[in-house]
Amino acid sequence: MSSRKKACATNWLVGFFLLWGAATQVMASASFTLINLDSPGEGFNGLTPVAPVSGNMGTTIGAQRVNAFNAALQVWGNSLNSDIPIKVEARFDPLTCASNSGILGSAAPNSAHGNFPGGMPNTWYGSALANSIAGNDLSSTSSDIQATFNSNLDSSPD
Repeated sequence: MSSRKKACATNWLVGFFLLWGAATQVMASASFTLINLDSPGEGFNGLTPVAPVSGNMGTTIGAQRVNAFNAALQVWGNSLNSDIPIKVEARFDPLTCASNSGILGSAAPNSAHGNFPGGMPNTWYGSALANSIAGNDLSSTSSDIQATFNSNLDSSPD
């Protein structure tokens, strides 16, 4: 795959997160931690050499993915308020991708909590929000969010 396509896919991922995170610009602070679920040599650990692009100084596709993801987490950290660190499990896997469409990725809470001190009665909250409202980690043995992104975006000939 050409370095132009790889740069486009990486920049698209960064742009997606920046636009998503820019939706709420307030003075806030939250700490996010990336938990890399990829195996050696793939996804965030990809070893394909690439040239630095658009301020992303990574020299492998994996390093650029980590840099882009951490930049997106920083945007979210500056946009959300939580005293409880938010743990995000993430990986790159092949997802549907064609010449005219494709899946960028998906993310969801790993758990939901209800009827805890500070929350609305009989209301379920994703774990990161529930933790923030409760003021403590309601599921300290697991991460809060799981995300999967499309590794085909920078490896598919389409």
